[in-house]
Amino acid sequence: MSRIIIERYEDGEEHIVAGWDNPMKSYFFQVYRPKSDPLRDEDQCSLRLGYLFKEFPQIGDLKHAITVSDYEGVLTDQVTDFLRVSSAMPQNTIIDLTDDDVRASYNGWRPLVQVSGEDKWSGNGLVFATKKEAEQSAYNLGMRWTLVMNTSAGPAQGDINASVRADGTEGPA
Repeated sequence: MSRIIIERYEDGEEHIVAGWDNPMKSYFFQVYRPKSDPLRDEDQCSLRLGYLFKEFPQIGDLKHAITVSDYEGVLTDQVTDFLRVSSAMPQNTIIDLTDDDVRASYNGWRPLVQVSGEDKWSGNGLVFATKKEAEQSAYNLGMRWTLVMNTSAGPAQGDINASVRADGTEGPA
C-alpha cells in the first residue's frame, strides 16, 4: 500500500490521506477525525473510500466518488499525478505532500503506462525535466507495445537522465 498525506491537522496528525492498495487493487481516500472528536474511539475515519476489492481501480472512479462528499477539490492535479505514480511504487511508500522538502525532492517526471488487464501504472528508470517530455516518452512506449491502454506521467525523484529531442526521439539528458 502506498500512502500520500495530503493534509495534516495543526497538531501534526494526519487529516486527509489517499493512495493505492495493491492487494485490494483499488485507490483509497481517508479523512481522519481529529483527536478531540469523541467518535474517534469508535472509528478513526469520518470518510473511508476504497476498501472493497477493485472498488476504485481507476483514479477517475475515486474522483467521481469524492465529488459527492465535502472533499471535492482535494484531489488536485498534483495529488492525482502522485496517485498515478504511487501505484507503481513499492509497498509501504509514504509521500508527505505537507512537507515542503518532500515535494521539492520530486524534481522530475517519469513516463507511466497502464497495460491491458492491470489496474496499476508502471514506469521505467527514465526521469525527464518536464511533464510534457515524460508524457511524450510514455506515448512513444505505448506506440511500440501492443498491450498499453493508457499513458501518462508522474512525479519522480532522482537525477534527470533523459530528454526528448526536437525530432521526438529520446536520448540521455
